[in-house]
Amino acid sequence: MSAFKFWPFKKNSNLSEIPKAGQVLLFVDDSGILRTRNPDGTSTAVADGTGIPEAPSDSKQYARKNEAWVEVAAGWTAIDSTPITAVAGNQYVLRPAANGTTVTDPAIAVAGDFYVVLVAGDASTATVGGVVYGTGCLIRRVYTDSSWVSYPTFPQNRLVTVSATYAVLIRDVVVIATANSFTITLPTAVGVTGKQYTIINSGTGTITLATTSAQTISGDASESIFTNESFTVVSDGTNWQAI
Repeated sequence: MSAFKFWPFKKNSNLSEIPKAGQVLLFVDDSGILRTRNPDGTSTAVADGTGIPEAPSDSKQYARKNEAWVEVAAGWTAIDSTPITAVAGNQYVLRPAANGTTVTDPAIAVAGDFYVVLVAGDASTATVGGVVYGTGCLIRRVYTDSSWVSYPTFPQNRLVTVSATYAVLIRDVVVIATANSFTITLPTAVGVTGKQYTIINSGTGTITLATTSAQTISGDASESIFTNESFTVVSDGTNWQAI
């Protein structure tokens, strides 16, 4: 005899059949609740079908989490909107398709949630966790305890030559000023501990190395780099330090 007996479409709260040894009888009662019939004639609720809403029917992918449907973006996801808001619980890659996209952390998350942003394609910059990253950067955002933390991976050995005011990108490594006197501005030192930049002045003018958000370079607001000089800085997570 079959171990299971199931009335898949029948709603009958007064079902009187009693399971035999080794059997499990399943039925749906008048309230739409899936129950098992016990040998003593009582029944036990298995699941409340009315309490589990259907997944949204909008062609997106969803998974169940904490009694709710959560959107799951599988694989590489190109998103043109600005800003992007990541979804709590997802473990996926966002590939911003629009230059200058800002990615916002989920408002609600639990320890271990993470998402990954790849700045690629037409997106030459993207802001993640308040930091601007350039093409080729891969940023993993992980929720630990009560905050989001960035773990970026940077392209290596990117050399840039400039001759006018320039804002250094996270992906830059060496910036060479080839002519004129102008200002080169470092990005924020927050969230990029250990990141280094070397600024070289191969021109005839004077380069002013400035910071953002009132940060400092070894305690100073700015540094002057004269002809044929170079200057290297490293982030300590809060400010820049001269090497």
